[in-house]
Amino acid sequence: MKKDKTQKRQEDALWDLWDSPAEEDILLVEEELRALHKKMGIRENVHHRPAYQLVASVSVAAVLAVVCGILSVRLYQGTHLRDELLASQFTVSAGVDGPSSVTLPDGTKVLLNARSTLSYSPDFGISAREVSLTGQGYFDVTKDASKKFVVSTGNMSITVHGTKFNVYAYPERSIDEVSLVEGSVSVLSGRNELHMKPGEKVVYDKSSGNTSLTKTDNARETAWMSPDITFTHAPLSEVFDVLQRRFGVTIVADENMDFKDRYTGNFTGRRLPEILSILKMHYHFQYQTTDNTITLTSNEK
Repeated sequence: MKKDKTQKRQEDALWDLWDSPAEEDILLVEEELRALHKKMGIRENVHHRPAYQLVASVSVAAVLAVVCGILSVRLYQGTHLRDELLASQFTVSAGVDGPSSVTLPDGTKVLLNARSTLSYSPDFGISAREVSLTGQGYFDVTKDASKKFVVSTGNMSITVHGTKFNVYAYPERSIDEVSLVEGSVSVLSGRNELHMKPGEKVVYDKSSGNTSLTKTDNARETAWMSPDITFTHAPLSEVFDVLQRRFGVTIVADENMDFKDRYTGNFTGRRLPEILSILKMHYHFQYQTTDNTITLTSNEK
């Protein structure tokens, strides 16, 4: 819209006033302001502010608007960053050769077996204590009656307040297991909820979706935590089961393998390929490793 002469003079006078606010200029500007207001039909307040105060107020308002805009952007960026952080996950992974330990923010200690991963959110312990586990882990949970501790495996949700238990949940295995060493826990799988006592184990069968509660030997369940692997007249089926649990692998064998044979021996600080090399000399088999699966083939036909 094209400006009229009075408005143009008004603007020029305001800028002159800003550069050099002499008293006579202030009076001139005020007169022209009143004339402009009258022409525009604006009623004036009797206690109007001088022009130089008006210009100052406009300038201050502009500065405040800019400051508020910057603060709004900073606040948005901070909130966005916080939301991204809370949506992320902290992840701890164990290697292929042995256990790794981690202490959670609440003091809970977790020992992860080979090829196992533990994840939890950055706000762990603030309002809840929830973790996700893939693989095998032994938990020594710090007691906190106000915040339950929950371990999720994808197939089971394990809830405790303070206890010691072992979770076995490798994705390629056909079962997930929880064995209780101390305290009490509840295990929710689908619509089934089971309450455990020390010396008991919950087994979830992935193929059938069934969940069962049985007695167990915790010394065997937690044998993977020891640097020694000891067998005393143990069936070969048990030997390979312990090796599966110890190294986080799946071992399959052809029908010619006799798993009723028994083995006595001790392995200290040895890796899985070394152990298999020793066993194959006794039981005459070959083995092949593909990803995390070891296939045994008997030499005896």
